[in-house]
Amino acid sequence: MKCNEEEQINIETRQTSWEELSISNDFLFGKVMQNPELCKELLQRILPDLDIDHVEYPELQKTIKEDFDAKGVRLDAKAFLDYVAGRPSEDTFVKKLKRAVEKAKKNRKWRHEYMTLLMRDRENRKIGMEVGILGTVSSLRDFNIPDAEIFQKIQEKYNLSPEEAERYMKTEAEA
Repeated sequence: MKCNEEEQINIETRQTSWEELSISNDFLFGKVMQNPELCKELLQRILPDLDIDHVEYPELQKTIKEDFDAKGVRLDAKAFLDYVAGRPSEDTFVKKLKRAVEKAKKNRKWRHEYMTLLMRDRENRKIGMEVGILGTVSSLRDFNIPDAEIFQKIQEKYNLSPEEAERYMKTEAEA
């Protein structure tokens, strides 16, 4: 899995390096929106018919489920959406957001938190891949597929070296 794992890590690093993050990244968006003034202005743009007095933060993040009979909300935040998409904007709010993002990227504590989350996510993906490979070996053995064929299939499917494929075959047999 060495070659495949290295390629995957390089792709993830390139896509998620701290310096290249934008407001479209959930982590950075959450940090920037901790500023009540920015959060209030964004909400006011998204919900222009509401008079928002202040913003409270009872929970960090919560999934909102839409009911089948829920009414739609008009999103009148084109400048913000353009900014999220990476398009330039002269909007004053977008300029404030851009400065807040630049400031957030200089926050060493947040950078460390983000990098720690990335490392944990990579480790969890690695564990998930290993569990998946072992599950594949087990399932194929349950169907009485010969070990030589299983060996070849996992080597091809998961881009494993012969030594890695052998380790998975042996580990599953001992389980």
